[in-house]
Amino acid sequence: MHQFFNHARNSALCIAGVALGWVLFFKLNAYVFSYFEKTEFVSLVFIPAGLRLVSVLLFDELGVLGLFFGSLITSPSFSTNINEAILISLVSALNPYLAVHITRRLLKVDHLLTQLSAKELVLMGLFSSLFNCLSHHFYFEFANLRASWADCENMFIGDIFGIGIILTLFVICLKLIRKCSVQPVEQKSNQI
Repeated sequence: MHQFFNHARNSALCIAGVALGWVLFFKLNAYVFSYFEKTEFVSLVFIPAGLRLVSVLLFDELGVLGLFFGSLITSPSFSTNINEAILISLVSALNPYLAVHITRRLLKVDHLLTQLSAKELVLMGLFSSLFNCLSHHFYFEFANLRASWADCENMFIGDIFGIGIILTLFVICLKLIRKCSVQPVEQKSNQI
């Protein structure tokens, strides 16, 4: 029973952490890159797109739930149309999940990311951006919201730039973590 509560607590912390990360990156993006905003849903630089990808890479379904709640919190439609906010948040949260799992399967990347290289990260980023802009575009068309192919292109560009920024930071962090985790093992073998 104790193990169940530990797992539930860790899952809740993961979901809350991803949601909080989404809100912080969304606000940071709005502050730093407001000049590049084209519409309330489209920006030429969108760093939360990178958080989408990293969250799903690291936390799978828990990342999706965190992204959903974070996206729901920051949705401009939340106060006016809750159904629209929920659907847009679902689209936003599920796209990176699909992109990551399709590219993982096609490129044979394991869940521990041990064989993850820059090529795989770039392809995951491209798929994620493509899935995101197309699914949002089709949703906006279906819901009779204003949607143009120019907005779809701008969303793709914004996601690519945002993913590029976050993946660069992610790769740097992975290298630091791997370096730090290898160092103690090397030091112990030198002492023997």
